[in-house]
Amino acid sequence: MYTQNGKYIRSFGAEGKDVANVNFPYFLSVDFCRGLVFVADRCNHHIKVFTADGQYSHTIGNKGVTNPPLSNPRGIVVSDSGSVYVSDNHRVLKFSCEGYFLGRVDSEKDWLSTPIGVALTIDEPPKVVVIDRDNCCIKVFEQ
Repeated sequence: MYTQNGKYIRSFGAEGKDVANVNFPYFLSVDFCRGLVFVADRCNHHIKVFTADGQYSHTIGNKGVTNPPLSNPRGIVVSDSGSVYVSDNHRVLKFSCEGYFLGRVDSEKDWLSTPIGVALTIDEPPKVVVIDRDNCCIKVFEQ
């Protein structure tokens, strides 16, 4: 973490498989309303949630625990309402900021292949925009 002037403050999360560690962090999203940082922890197959001061808070999408489990999450965005959108191998999933699975944004027929980025439009309700890397396109989904 750095100040607006570029001065180093601190880092958090260390490589590993323990609860507060990360293994190949791929992307992050900041929830300014709740003061939380969501990190796509690709090789541990879940989302790690930290407080603004770097303390571990909780995990979303534990492999084998969440229905469905995450697999190599690569993209993440948090809406103003606290919904967490995560792209993993071939889909985009929606969770509450507490980690409850709320549903799948895309469907099998959408043929996502390695979605790597997720964003939200300013529409109400927002549309979910995802980079579909292997299909060389950007796809937009209504909720």
